[in-house]
Amino acid sequence: MAPWHDRAGLGRALARVIHVFSLLIAAIVLALPRAATAGDIPTFAVDASWPKQLPNNWILGQVGGITVDWQGHIWVIHRPRSLTDDEKGATLNPPRSKCCASAPPVLEFDSDGNLLRSWGGAGEGYEWVGREHGIEVDERGFVWVGGNADNDNAILKFTLDGKFVAQIGKIGPSLGSNDTTQLGKPAETAIDKEANEIYVADGYGNRRSSFSTRAPSPTSGTGAPMATSRTTTSRDPTTPRRRRPSNSPTPSTASSSPMTGWSMSATASTTASRCSRRTAPS
Repeated sequence: MAPWHDRAGLGRALARVIHVFSLLIAAIVLALPRAATAGDIPTFAVDASWPKQLPNNWILGQVGGITVDWQGHIWVIHRPRSLTDDEKGATLNPPRSKCCASAPPVLEFDSDGNLLRSWGGAGEGYEWVGREHGIEVDERGFVWVGGNADNDNAILKFTLDGKFVAQIGKIGPSLGSNDTTQLGKPAETAIDKEANEIYVADGYGNRRSSFSTRAPSPTSGTGAPMATSRTTTSRDPTTPRRRRPSNSPTPSTASSSPMTGWSMSATASTTASRCSRRTAPS
């Protein structure tokens, strides 16, 4: 065999070896974990084992909200009334099946999916919402929940264990965006820790721009806020604006409603509401 034939065969063999090693190195690199960069697109996979199986044959209905608190615990609010009779057959009279029953509306889980707390529903001293929607937990240990049924014009405040603390607004027919006694199917809430305020997206039913408390209010012996705050109404953007003489005073109204201890001021420029509660001076 001619020497150039030997050189050609050796070159082809060397090329094959290099190709195999390149493939091996690429496979190793892809298999190794790497640090995420700013331009990476995150990938997600469903964890079918989370949360862990609930006790008492409980199941969840439609989930109306989920949030993570300062401890890393996951809070879920769901809609028990969304379950069909087939799904909640064990609760029917007579029972239709051995399974299942609705879990309480509010549930707290740790990051591993273990159930830590569960509570919610109708109780004494407050009006539970008709269709659960939205949940927020602040760093002071209070849970805020809302609803978006037709008459769900309030948000509720509870302790972590489900003890009722306060109700802002009321469950009942909407009185419009200019009303200062209730919300309008609030969509969601967010907490401003530094300002000690809660922001409410009051836009499903109302066209609210802001909702806030400026002055502290004393409380009654039961801890319920008393009607001492002063409020300013918002304007419904569907209502034609009327001219007001430049020397006439700005109208305001005093609130003596389920929102007492809280006050509102609003314009028609945004759909976010802001409310806060300050400790009364001694």
